[in-house]
Parts: sequence; C-alpha cells; structure tokens
Amino acid sequence: MSAIGAAIARILRQRHLLLTNFVLLAFFVFISSSSYIVYGQQNQTISQLNKNATPELTSTKDLQIGNASYQIRYHISGDNQLNEMWVQRDNMTLAAAISAVSDGVLTIELPRHVIDSKMQSNADDVYAVFIDGQFVPYDEIMNNTQARVLRIEFGNGSEQIEITGTHVVPEFGPLAAFVLAISIACVVIVTKIKKLKSVNDLFRLK
Repeated sequence: MSAIGAAIARILRQRHLLLTNFVLLAFFVFISSSSYIVYGQQNQTISQLNKNATPELTSTKDLQIGNASYQIRYHISGDNQLNEMWVQRDNMTLAAAISAVSDGVLTIELPRHVIDSKMQSNADDVYAVFIDGQFVPYDEIMNNTQARVLRIEFGNGSEQIEITGTHVVPEFGPLAAFVLAISIACVVIVTKIKKLKSVNDLFRLK
C-alpha cells in the first residue's frame, strides 16, 4: 500500500508541475501579445507622423540640469499652466508640474540631446508617459533628427506629467568627466610627492 501511495503522490506532483508550467507559459504569452499590440501600434504611429509639419510651440521653459540650462519649447491649451520642469536622472524621466483648471493638451518638444527613447538598433522607441502616476497614451506629432514632439491630453486637476525615455542628458559630458579624473589624479600624485623624502620613495612598495 505504501508503494501505491508513493506512486500516486509522484503522479500528482507531476500533474501539478505540468499545470503550473502551462499556466506560466500562458501568462507570458498573454503579456507578450499585449506588449506587442500597445507598442507596435505606437511605433506605427511614429512612422506615420514623421512627415507632419512642425506645430506651433508658443512658450519655453528653462530646464536646469547640473550647471547647464536648456530651453524646452511647449504649448499648453486653455488657461492651464506649466509651472516647473526637471529631470529625474535615476529613471530617465522628464517631469513637469502643471496647474490644470480644465481638460487640456500639452504639446512639448523633446530635443534628442536632452531626452530620447531608442531601441538597441538605434531606431526610435516609444516613450512611457504618466499623468499623476497613471500610464496614458499620447500622440507623436513630429519627429526629426533634432527633436520629437509629443501631444499629451490631460484632465482637469492633473498635477504632474512624466515622460520616460531610455536616456537623458548627462550632468557632466565625456570631456568634463575626463578633465575631472585627470584633476583628481594630479591631486593624489602631488599629495604623495609632498610626503616623499627621496625620489626612490615614489616607487617603493609599502
């Protein structure tokens, strides 16, 4: 009887394992299909809108990143206002605080040297846009080698719009980082030389 019970237990474990694997496989297929539908449609929208004329962007906002300042062009409809703009470097996001007294539209130009969204092949990828933490769709109404322009609809009472890409402008460029590294190395060498009693001490292991 114990042998029969053990056999039955093994069969049940195998059925449970097969059922678990089937459920996981179905879940991943569903997720992959959903992602393809959403992002595939958005990428198609990008290609269709590349030839559109540049929209009127009547306002500018200073974007301060480190010691550099960038002019971001935008237009916000109605009596709504864009109050502040900043970069969240930890998650590659451009954020904007708005005062929305009615439903409206924010049309914003994203210079590629400030924020962009790229695939590994260097082809344009979609941005992820959030309003008050909620994922929302958008339209890309212009796209060229210098900038991309997004049209984002928001509702009355909205407070913050976030646009996430794959990279944002670094606080320090490559040349500045190189100069900084050389400066630190020079300080270390000069400090060590001041402590030497002879030139041979420079190459002496401690």
